[in-house]
Amino acid sequence: MNKTMYNKKLRLTTLCLLFAMVFLSNIYAQETATATEQAAPKPDTTGIDTVWVLIAAFFVFFMQAGFGMVEAGFIRAKNTINILTKNFLDYCMACLGFFMFGYAIMFGSGNLFIGYKGWFMAGAESGAGVPIYAFWLFQAAFCDALITQVKYDVVKKLNRKNEAIEPFSKTSRLFSFL
Repeated sequence: MNKTMYNKKLRLTTLCLLFAMVFLSNIYAQETATATEQAAPKPDTTGIDTVWVLIAAFFVFFMQAGFGMVEAGFIRAKNTINILTKNFLDYCMACLGFFMFGYAIMFGSGNLFIGYKGWFMAGAESGAGVPIYAFWLFQAAFCDALITQVKYDVVKKLNRKNEAIEPFSKTSRLFSFL
């Protein structure tokens, strides 16, 4: 195909797209609601939303089992129990740090950058239309997934003392700002 034929096809395609955008955009326009539709009460979907958030949290939580299996596959069989125990303790420390400080920094009331209220979940509010602890579990699952991935990068640079403190400190500081 020569260059002039390519340019003609490109112009034709551009004109067709412009025509579609200009003349066909009103086809999908939303109709205005009538007064009776606006006055109709909306059904309470909090229960369904909560179940969906919890299922999503459980799926993300089961990613930890996958991370554990990946780590167990990279090491000798005699060290498998040690690495799986370390993953479990990482999850416990990450949830504890997120419960104490991370959720307040991330969702607490304050300024646009950091939250000042909600430490230890006291007086904390849900960031969505679901109960507070369901939303917390969802966020904590992602928090620990992030910390596990960061752990892979820094695992050889840590000594034994810092391995227990690292998930706690990172979840209370790092995840809150992401």
